[in-house]
Amino acid sequence: MLFSLRTNPHAGLTTLISSQVNQLTLLVGSIVMVFSFSVEEVLSFPLDNRQAIELLLTTAVSAFAILLIAPRLISWRVGVFLLGLFLVHLFFPGTGQRLVFAYIYFGLAAALVVADRGHLRALAMGQD
Repeated sequence: MLFSLRTNPHAGLTTLISSQVNQLTLLVGSIVMVFSFSVEEVLSFPLDNRQAIELLLTTAVSAFAILLIAPRLISWRVGVFLLGLFLVHLFFPGTGQRLVFAYIYFGLAAALVVADRGHLRALAMGQD
């Protein structure tokens, strides 16, 4: 928010991408270690079906959002679309419905990769 207030949206989006990737990585990576530490033996973290779908949906939303903001330029239409899609999926709490939304987000992310593969390749190589 500070970068936006200081009219530096490029730095703000870069920070947002970095924090989102770090936060999700830290969450998934540390939850297993904390769980194992708490039971005092090395175990996998058990997830029921709903938890697994919620984690998948979170990952799908994050992947799609990161790909949307990777060019570090967000039009107001893209922002409204992302917010709208997020708000819509909140009204569908069933696990089957949430799984469908995860597939939708992954499908949209795949479409973005295909449509903008040249630019994303340049970003990955540090050329942008």
